Amino acid sequence: MIDILNRELLHMEDKLKQKNITTKINVAINAVAHADPNSVRIVVHNFLTNAIKFSNRNGLIEISAWLEDDESVSFCLKDNGVGMRPEYLSTLFKSQVTSATGTENESGTGMGLLFCKDLIEKQKGKIWAKSALGRGTELCFMLPAGH
Repeated sequence: MIDILNRELLHMEDKLKQKNITTKINVAINAVAHADPNSVRIVVHNFLTNAIKFSNRNGLIEISAWLEDDESVSFCLKDNGVGMRPEYLSTLFKSQVTSATGTENESGTGMGLLFCKDLIEKQKGKIWAKSALGRGTELCFMLPAGH
């Protein structure tokens, strides 16, 4: 998990610097998932892209991964950006959503998280989000643990 995360953070370094966003990483060494690495990479990339898009300048993105039990690994990415209304949050993984504009007019398609849901569920995992308007969003997934 840490290798994928580090690669994606390096890939997004310019965008993070552009908005002066700090990342705080807490990934357990034993957070290893039994899943297709490319699928996990796509989901992590999408989570990061969304967090940057909806973070304000000088924001913070907290990324954590841990062994939930012997059976599963959890990964969460939390920003302190604009957040979402409950009615918007409830549609995130159900269908294409109308993509909101980012804090500096970044655009999107509204398909990203729906695609992420499909990738995670194909790996026998689950995906979810929590958000509070004006306080940020937390995107998470859980996958079977690798041994």
